[in-house]
Amino acid sequence: MRSKEERKKMTAHVAYEVAALEVTSDLFRQTKDRFVFEAFLIHARSLRDFFWEKSGGGKRRNDVVAEEFFADAQVWRSQKGPKSRSIIDTWKPIDRQLSHLTWERIDRERFTNLERYVPALADELLRQWEGFLVALNGEDAKQFRDALEKRRVEVRTAL
Repeated sequence: MRSKEERKKMTAHVAYEVAALEVTSDLFRQTKDRFVFEAFLIHARSLRDFFWEKSGGGKRRNDVVAEEFFADAQVWRSQKGPKSRSIIDTWKPIDRQLSHLTWERIDRERFTNLERYVPALADELLRQWEGFLVALNGEDAKQFRDALEKRRVEVRTAL
């Protein structure tokens, strides 16, 4: 587990991902803009990994995951529950279609229309966020809530 100070510093970064997900989800639903859509996917992917990946070594040892904010990782593992259908269906397509230039982009049989998943992904990730705060409770949850309010203002004023 990271130090309390490191976790405290990271709250603003996690809160930014939530605020950006909220804004890009809303904007995409209104505009269907392709660049907004891709921004949404970036933040959705970050939060998806934050909520469902496990801490560990290897190439992802520096990735920030939700369970690192609990003295006992099992608390979060039992709280978060299984991945929803929208998370499962989009996991690999987001990784492939967003961050790699692949041949699957021209193969309509293998291409996944991720745009249709925006509402479900946003809803699921924001539900996980609320569950994360409930599981944290106390001062840690308050730090995340306060950080999110600040980040919401920053993100919305940047538009």
